[in-house]
Amino acid sequence: PAPRDLVVNELYMGGVGSGWVELYNPTAEAVDIGGRRIRLFPIEAGSFTFPEGLALPPGGRLVRFESQLGFELDGAQAILVDDGNGRFIDSLNPRATLSGLSSGRFPDGADNRVVFAENTPSLANRYEPRSDIIINEIMYHPADNTGGEYIELLNRSGEPVDLGGWAFTRGIDYEFPAGTTVGAGEYLVLARDPAALEKHHGLEGVLGPWDGALSNTAETLLLRDTNGNTADRVRFADEGSYPESPDGEGPSLELIHPGLENRYGPAWRASEEQGSPGRFNTSSLPDPAPVIVGVRHNPIIPTDQESVRVLAIVSDDRPLQAVTLAWEVDGAEDSRRSAAMVDDGEGDDGVEGNGVYGADIPPRADREVIAFWIDAEGAGEQAVRMPASAPERPFLYQVENSPADELRPLYRLVMRGDALRSLRNRGRGNNELLNITLVADGRAWHNRGIRLRGSSARNCNPLSYRIQFDHDSDFHGVKRINMNGCNADQQWLGLDFLRRTGTATPLAWFRRLSFNRELDPGWHLRVEVIRQAFLERVFPNDNDGNLYRGIGQANLDYRGEDVGRYRGDYRKDTNRDEDDYSDVFDLCRDFDRGETSDDDFPDAIEQRIDVLQWSKYFATFAMLGSTENSIVLNNGDDYFLYHRFSDDRWVLLPWDLDSCFDQANQVLFRPTVDQVERFLEHPRYAPDYLCYVATFLESAWGDEQVDARIDHVAPLFAGGRVNRLRDYADQRRAYLNERIDTRFEITSIRGGTICDGVLYPNRAVVTIQGIAPSCGSSDIFVGETRAVFDYRDGIWSGSVEISEAGILEIVARDRTGFERNRIDLPTDAPLQRKAVEGVAGEQEAGTDYIAMLSTDYTEVTDPDEDNITWTFAEGVETSLDPNGRVLAAPNDGDFRSQLQSSVIYRLRFSQPGTYRGYFRVRGFDRNSNSFWRPSGFNVEPDININTGNTGRLHWRSEGDYVVSQEDVDTGRVLEFILGVREFRAQVDAFVLSLDADMVDPELNELFGEGPADAAGARPVLSVTPASEAPLENGSVEITFDGQRSHDGSCGRENLAFAWEKLSGPEGATFAGPADLPVLSIVFTEAGEYLFRLTVSSEQLPDSENSRDFIVTITDAPAPDTVPFLRCDSNIDGEITLADAVFTLRHLFLGDSDIRCGSAMDCDSDGEISLSDAVFNLNYLFLGGAIPAIPFPACDSGAADNCETSNCLE
Repeated sequence: PAPRDLVVNELYMGGVGSGWVELYNPTAEAVDIGGRRIRLFPIEAGSFTFPEGLALPPGGRLVRFESQLGFELDGAQAILVDDGNGRFIDSLNPRATLSGLSSGRFPDGADNRVVFAENTPSLANRYEPRSDIIINEIMYHPADNTGGEYIELLNRSGEPVDLGGWAFTRGIDYEFPAGTTVGAGEYLVLARDPAALEKHHGLEGVLGPWDGALSNTAETLLLRDTNGNTADRVRFADEGSYPESPDGEGPSLELIHPGLENRYGPAWRASEEQGSPGRFNTSSLPDPAPVIVGVRHNPIIPTDQESVRVLAIVSDDRPLQAVTLAWEVDGAEDSRRSAAMVDDGEGDDGVEGNGVYGADIPPRADREVIAFWIDAEGAGEQAVRMPASAPERPFLYQVENSPADELRPLYRLVMRGDALRSLRNRGRGNNELLNITLVADGRAWHNRGIRLRGSSARNCNPLSYRIQFDHDSDFHGVKRINMNGCNADQQWLGLDFLRRTGTATPLAWFRRLSFNRELDPGWHLRVEVIRQAFLERVFPNDNDGNLYRGIGQANLDYRGEDVGRYRGDYRKDTNRDEDDYSDVFDLCRDFDRGETSDDDFPDAIEQRIDVLQWSKYFATFAMLGSTENSIVLNNGDDYFLYHRFSDDRWVLLPWDLDSCFDQANQVLFRPTVDQVERFLEHPRYAPDYLCYVATFLESAWGDEQVDARIDHVAPLFAGGRVNRLRDYADQRRAYLNERIDTRFEITSIRGGTICDGVLYPNRAVVTIQGIAPSCGSSDIFVGETRAVFDYRDGIWSGSVEISEAGILEIVARDRTGFERNRIDLPTDAPLQRKAVEGVAGEQEAGTDYIAMLSTDYTEVTDPDEDNITWTFAEGVETSLDPNGRVLAAPNDGDFRSQLQSSVIYRLRFSQPGTYRGYFRVRGFDRNSNSFWRPSGFNVEPDININTGNTGRLHWRSEGDYVVSQEDVDTGRVLEFILGVREFRAQVDAFVLSLDADMVDPELNELFGEGPADAAGARPVLSVTPASEAPLENGSVEITFDGQRSHDGSCGRENLAFAWEKLSGPEGATFAGPADLPVLSIVFTEAGEYLFRLTVSSEQLPDSENSRDFIVTITDAPAPDTVPFLRCDSNIDGEITLADAVFTLRHLFLGDSDIRCGSAMDCDSDGEISLSDAVFNLNYLFLGGAIPAIPFPACDSGAADNCETSNCLE
């Protein structure tokens, strides 16, 4: 910034043409002001440039009138001075004044603005501050039922004072009504609730009420006179040099003597009982000790060539006898010296008689630490020392010839040598505050305290410190600062990332620390404390809520309504005086499984917390890979809860990030606190959490974003640390990208095959498994069936019955039911199965065992009557038998986030006897599988079978079952249920051996290693021109095309074809060999013909499958039906952009006649409209729904809608 060598010192706005402005040079050097400008704000209101060569002498004044400036000053918001190029030098916001008065600075050039009773253009500003009316008593935090808040004024002059038009403008808002007068030596009481105060204290004439409320911690009260000038100003507090008992314990805050300066804590005491409004103060002292405040020294960091001037504000009710400065060199014997302090305008601050006393300490040697203190004696021999604990805890400064040059600001900590040694050597758990002077930001804070901070941070290198302030001398508005030495780089990056995601986050600044000029190793991070000031910054319109610090076990578990069971873990940091934890009770009750049922949980929690903010909070920590025990890991530690009163919702605030950027392979759903798991892993909220993770990967955690932030800290830290940060960011990004899938697609089919985009089912019930975007997908529907969806891995699986060709809709929906993704899957009809005799599972004649795969069972509802809803599900490994199905039920709580699975078999026996069972389990997970005992077995099967992690294996479990002759004669059916309690394992086969003849059978030999494809080859055919055609001139030729047939796995090589006619008239002649993929037949006789196409694979035994189909031949051209292809509007044999254009031209230009209405009705709604063209375009270019049948092959429509068709070609 430009030097402040020219200030706006006085301004008179006056009437039209009579205003003027006075400029002042506050420096000791002449200032060239040529080319500089005076201008109004906004600049469009007026501007004046001084001519070149104009100079202003030291202390000189220059007045310019409106006539010279060329613009009016009346009503100006601000007057600014710049260097002529827009570079700011000074400004003055004038106070509103009565007519004829000016306003400006007093003393000349100072920052204090006043309204002058006398205008002084070109002369020193003159102002006599008022001292007659003072704030004498304050009740800022009354006990209950004691009359409430009040302020007492005292007229300490010998004359009545008219307060009409005076006002409190800070702390509270109140303007005194006209005619309000305070007599000489009298009191005036102002209350928030005048009637209550009068009743409690038996008073009359109490004024009020006022607007606002006094703070219970610290507040500045500002009383202005009718001109707006300060009449009195008091800043009170509940600690520091102020007494603490007025903070809610009953007493008020009383001035001990009206002759003392009331701006400072030592002049105040706690009252007796409940205050003394309108009466003589109960704590008043007739001869109080002097008050010493505002101690400062200059220069802040002296060299060995500079003396140091110490200044202090000293006041007493009578003239002081003496003020003495004492000093000594720390650690040097016999170095103590003293000097009288004066208020003579020369040895002080340059203003005589203003109560600011000064004295000089001579130059001292480089690196010496100087300890000093001040003694004052009053007229009544009352004496006081500041600081009171000196010389043990004195004011300090250090001589320093060569200040360190650092990339970031340096905080200098000056300590006595023995205190510094104690800090470094004493026990790490010691929290006693040791005396320091902090030099930072061009200022010295004397008599502050320092200690180590944190728990694990006390063992870091560098160490972490807490520096304590108070309301008397806070640090830029805060009472303590945390200097974190543990992993400052990681912590800053973590906080920076949180801030860039929009999370309410503490600010943080890198700083170096020096102790008595010795640099502490490494960098420290000063982190903003989460307290009221933080809330006011991040929630400017919502900062009156309850703030709690989670400590240790703040696990959101309900503990009843005993405050004592919460207070230790939930430290209340705002509204503490109320000691009301009822909102914490309610929050924990809603989270607790024992108090809120699963059905009620979503409604309850959505009324209690900001669910999106909570999802985002945990998602941000999912990116950071923190290993610090906290609410995001294992317990309710190191976080804040804030209860917003505006919407009655809770939000989370972060704390302690020194262990982030640590674990790149940390699982996504890491928290293990039960209440957090309940929320985060709930299907309703997990998609939001995963969406935030996905969003961060593309934004705040993107390559360029994170790299740029690491570049920002790189100059401060060693290359190895920086490289580790980069490695973590890359590895974490890769790890999460693998687990946040954006695909919505089918990955496997059980009971069918997809070839050329069409599903060919091998059985009536087909199970489809796929991948869905974890972000936003709450439910997956396969047709009308809700699929089993593992949102962690994005894997879904659902079974659907397919009875005919059509379109299968697979839809992903979010928690609101909104469709997020869709797959429209064309399906063929199920395979035509060969006729079989007997019942599945029936014992074959002549055999003494039954062997079955798990495909040979049907659906069952609640098989063991345990009120569990059972659904069909699939194993997750493709190496399992593709035709196998398992019956899955929800977990009973024994295995977290797993599923139980079972199979059911129905058996009939042809021979009585004792059968022994052997069961094969295919497993791919850890832990033991538990088997339920089959009904009827008199020996319980082995129930501890370890599946291991080694892939496709099998195990046996034995048990005996007795079959009677009656069972055989009556055809009794045994329902046989087997189950395993692991999601990735299934029972897929078993054997019952009569009389245990089959001892330890090798089940893999019996069933094969699998996966065996029981489906076999798939006949797929098309009929051209159509399956129904008229005889023309006595015959018609129709072609059967089986070239799209496949081997069940989409393979089309080495297939054998066989066409045969099964029934119908004689008039059908094969026009070629019946073992080729394509066959033409000439029909000469009308009627219905039944044909069969049989396809097998030469490389797959037992793969043969057939499809029967009907061809109808009519006697004459059929007027009722003509083939067409849906969406082929222009009948050219293809569905392209031209079809949409054709429809649009027909609708809006009228130059395209309808060729086939049914083909043009693309969305199948029975009308030809704009929606048909839109449907066509969505299908072609946006992956929209596919057209309804006939598609992708031709079929028939009404003849009057289809005059021509490409299908006739």
